[in-house]
Amino acid sequence: MLLRHGFLSRIALPRPSIVVPKAIRPYSVGTLGAARAINELQICNPSSREDFNGRMLQEKLGTELLALQEQRLQIGSQELVLIEPADVDAVMDMYINRGQMDRDPYWSRPWPSAVALAKLILQQPSIVSGRRVCEVGAGLGIASISAALAGAKEVVMTDREPLALQCALGSASASGVASVANFQGTSFTKDSPRAQVRGELLDWTQPYVGQKFDVVVACDVLYEDFSVEPVGELLPQLLSSSGCVLLADPSERTRHNREYFVDMMQTIRRPMLLEECKRVDEEMDGKVYSIELMRFRFKEGNESVGVKSLRR
Repeated sequence: MLLRHGFLSRIALPRPSIVVPKAIRPYSVGTLGAARAINELQICNPSSREDFNGRMLQEKLGTELLALQEQRLQIGSQELVLIEPADVDAVMDMYINRGQMDRDPYWSRPWPSAVALAKLILQQPSIVSGRRVCEVGAGLGIASISAALAGAKEVVMTDREPLALQCALGSASASGVASVANFQGTSFTKDSPRAQVRGELLDWTQPYVGQKFDVVVACDVLYEDFSVEPVGELLPQLLSSSGCVLLADPSERTRHNREYFVDMMQTIRRPMLLEECKRVDEEMDGKVYSIELMRFRFKEGNESVGVKSLRR
């Protein structure tokens, strides 16, 4: 469903032509190993990706000295170079050993929603060109890197996981972004470094008092029921009065969370309208995933124009 012929109508991605089975992230700390969980979704197979275009790096990550690998991800005509942990199980073991049972390793691999949003940004650079952009739950920073390459004035990657931000910033440099700040472990303080791209720690459940952005992007942030309200409360706080939120979410996974999120955005203190919504297909590792690309903006006055519901 598309409200009008806006920026989403010009995406060079096909309409869905197959039915994608419902996929809910099957991982939980006590039941299923992280690598197995991700591979069950066929989003990445570390061995096949390594054979295809990856290489191991000499650098290590964190105090646990996690092995790193470099992977090349083609998004349209643009190639991104991702720096990521080589072994997803090792990331999970790290969290278990730390007693951080509320953490998961999903940030360590690219997801179709991020690729779909990155493709949109690269195909339509005017969305971000010259603007201040913030990504919520950046993970490997695929959307952020694409925004920087598309000419964003400033890009701030945010995540609660410091190791994710280190990988994302390394990926930005490896992908050709000229001005990338070293990760300082800051959370929107006066000591935050200044560069085209930087990383900031951000916990969705904590109050936000930092700067405002022209464009806020988020991919795959609604998959847990308990995340919907914190995300819905945070995004408007990040956004300037004339800005927009771009959100990418898998079409057939936890649809009820997406519907609740859209309803919530219309009833918050300063309501936001779902201005545009389009379903696109994204192929990864031989499988097609259906993705919802959505654009939100602040409601003006008594305005009621917008996609009021995603229910089909």
